[in-house]
Amino acid sequence: MNWNSIRVLSSYVVREFIAGGGSLRYRPGRDELGRFWEVVGVDRDGNEIPVIIGRTGLPKVLRSADAILTYHKKMLPEAREVIVQLHDDEGNTDQDADEN
Repeated sequence: MNWNSIRVLSSYVVREFIAGGGSLRYRPGRDELGRFWEVVGVDRDGNEIPVIIGRTGLPKVLRSADAILTYHKKMLPEAREVIVQLHDDEGNTDQDADEN
């Protein structure tokens, strides 16, 4: 499948996307329920593709570090690490987290 032409990634095909050379990233956000991380697929060119829940069409979001670890290990069983971008106290993201 040509992953470069898609705008969203259904949760049903995340494993296939990873097998084709993609990876996962967890983008921080905040809503009325508090902090969350939106799951996005990252293609070989570094483009982010939002992951949506296949049965609802809503963005795939995770609300805790435990949820991120569980999901990441489920999708990438051989993974030895996961990088999670931090929130600051005002709800902004730590833009320098990847640079340190």
